[in-house]
Amino acid sequence: MIDPRLKELSSHVTPFAFVRYLQANGWVALDQKREGIAVCKYNNGEQFEQVSIPLDSTLHDYALAMYLAVRDVADLEGRPIEHVVRTLLNPNADILIIRIDAPCIELGSIPFDTGVSLYASSRSLITSSAQDVLHLGNGLEDCTEDAVQLFVRQCRFGQTEHSGGYIVPLLCLFLDTDGTPFEHSAIFNADTCATSLTRQATRHILEGIHSLKTAIDTGADLSIPVSADVCDSVASLCTLCPEAKVEIRVEWSPAVRDNIPAISSVILSSAYAAPLRAISGMFKANG
Repeated sequence: MIDPRLKELSSHVTPFAFVRYLQANGWVALDQKREGIAVCKYNNGEQFEQVSIPLDSTLHDYALAMYLAVRDVADLEGRPIEHVVRTLLNPNADILIIRIDAPCIELGSIPFDTGVSLYASSRSLITSSAQDVLHLGNGLEDCTEDAVQLFVRQCRFGQTEHSGGYIVPLLCLFLDTDGTPFEHSAIFNADTCATSLTRQATRHILEGIHSLKTAIDTGADLSIPVSADVCDSVASLCTLCPEAKVEIRVEWSPAVRDNIPAISSVILSSAYAAPLRAISGMFKANG
């Protein structure tokens, strides 16, 4: 059964972003004889799939053809089609996904005050991560605190989902050196996106939280330096609801495939809040 809403959203997918996404995930673009169609094949010896991606948005059946292509890819990846559509619709952004699962969440709804705190903590997390990256240098010597604030203001909250728990997608746009978001068509020539503040901030969130979790679990030293503000932001997420489980993951831009970590997601429980605040307190005490 075709979902009319997803069909309409699929009509806005940029074909070249779609092809770039497939190539980055092991698909091969084939030479095609029919003009206006890109054909891509996936074959890993166990799975085989071939999709035809329409290139001409003026075709009367463009939306349906794009929807069917996205659906086939989603089936192969074992992901909901709405997740794949969201990724393809935002080639100029990394998408930070924060999912809270707890007894206080019912049928995709969340208590009002808890929801307000969730969005505030999400903003705090992306802000503190960007500040970490800025203060560590990481090739961003020309960036300033103003660049961090501009980056945060350009982020956008996406539509929530109803697939278990309460999910907040945060679209983190890639910015040009003057703070202008890249257009969908221009991003394919934007080699600097892989080392931009956006990519480094989203990567730092995953690697930093994974480092904190590992240190708490094993007693090891932090492998990734993080600030007290990052610790406090993550602790706030863990205490939004009693008995909460928090999953943090990133859907990487399909157009920017370099500088992506091996870590895809991190899951924490409410039990991590106390040790996170203890680490934060230690950082603050040491200046």
